[in-house]
Amino acid sequence: MWFSMRGFLVRTTVLLTVALFATLGASVLGPLFSPRASTIPFGGEASTDQFLGILAVPHPAAKLEETFRRWSNDKAFLFIAPANQPFWRQTYYTFAYLAYPRTVSAVVCSANPAERDEIHRESTPNIDGLIFFDVPPGALRAGAQQIGPILYIAPYHGSPIWKSFCP
Repeated sequence: MWFSMRGFLVRTTVLLTVALFATLGASVLGPLFSPRASTIPFGGEASTDQFLGILAVPHPAAKLEETFRRWSNDKAFLFIAPANQPFWRQTYYTFAYLAYPRTVSAVVCSANPAERDEIHRESTPNIDGLIFFDVPPGALRAGAQQIGPILYIAPYHGSPIWKSFCP
């Protein structure tokens, strides 16, 4: 009788310990998996919104898609960014994705004009819009749409001198 009672106590202790850890684990980890309690945005544009968080606007992907819809699909844009902005490349490729099928070329501005770099240039001879990312739009500010503190999109018509938009 001693051995069966001891076995019963061991099994009961093990089961109660497992139940205790399961309860504690569920109470601690449960909120991490609840979409309502999470601070991570869920939805079709969640990862794009994370990439564009630097723009400091709510739902940046939807805002940009809405902005690009104002231009027809055959239009071309020039993305202008400073070389010292650590997120310019990520932002450029995200913009090119959101603007598709519109084309987006880019120029990266450096303090040294000889180091300015065209990272991508479409074959179109004309540009229809300028995207100023963390670069002041200068004289084009009057016609530009401001989207957040570091982003302006301005209409432009013609063949640009690529490096002339850098400050």
